[in-house]
Amino acid sequence: MSLSPVSIIIPAHNEESCIRDTLETLTEGMDPERVQVLVSCNGCNDNTAQIARQYPVQVLDIAEASKIAALNEADKCAQYFPRIYMDADVLLTQASVEVICQALNKGGIFAASPQAHYVLESSSWAVRAFYEVWMLHPVFDTGMVGCGVYALSQEGRARFEEFPNITADDCFVRSQFAEHERVMVREAQATLFPPLTLKQLFAIKTRSRRGTAELKQKFPDLKPTSSKSRFLFWQRLFKRPELWLKAMAYIYVVLEASRRSKQSPSSGQWEKDLSSRERAHC
Repeated sequence: MSLSPVSIIIPAHNEESCIRDTLETLTEGMDPERVQVLVSCNGCNDNTAQIARQYPVQVLDIAEASKIAALNEADKCAQYFPRIYMDADVLLTQASVEVICQALNKGGIFAASPQAHYVLESSSWAVRAFYEVWMLHPVFDTGMVGCGVYALSQEGRARFEEFPNITADDCFVRSQFAEHERVMVREAQATLFPPLTLKQLFAIKTRSRRGTAELKQKFPDLKPTSSKSRFLFWQRLFKRPELWLKAMAYIYVVLEASRRSKQSPSSGQWEKDLSSRERAHC
């Protein structure tokens, strides 16, 4: 079976500490005649673009520091479907790219994501506890949550026009599809590097909370997480008594992030966890 072409879009803002590892992993064994990689540099004042140009990728240079602008400009230059959108600090191999594309070539599936693999060895106990409990959530069963990578077929991308000016682009995309139209491809893996400290975890979860609130405000008709999904999460946790102590850390992070998100609005600028980048690529 011949392999379909694919375009991969990577928005990047001052990612010189991690972009080399990301592209090294992504382009190993890549066929540049069939795989188009676009690194959409936006508002960069470091060496992200220079490093990216050392690889068989197309580099865009956008003045505005905006992930959404980076996504939309790269979309205009993308030639192929399926189309994969991935964060600049995520590791994804060509083998995973292939199985994601295969999943999208099946009828009725319009959106897909790989399984998330979190590298937590250097993180604090509280951070590790949070992620271990969080991964029980049913939203992970159908993908596009928390893995920094999502992929769309041509029909799936046609569900919306440009990416709207919001923080939670992944949640917006996920909301465009019914549960049976999207899939988490368990044979594919995205490697992610969570924060080292509870302080950094608060920062990214607060940003996530603000993004969700912004999405609900701008798109009130989008479906929120169902009460059935929340019930299943707590049911799963109840059956895992070895996680009950860790659940205290999870609840603390959720409540504190919710409190902080209501104190001050998002700045609208790129926010990132620098501790994970230093740890992941040292």
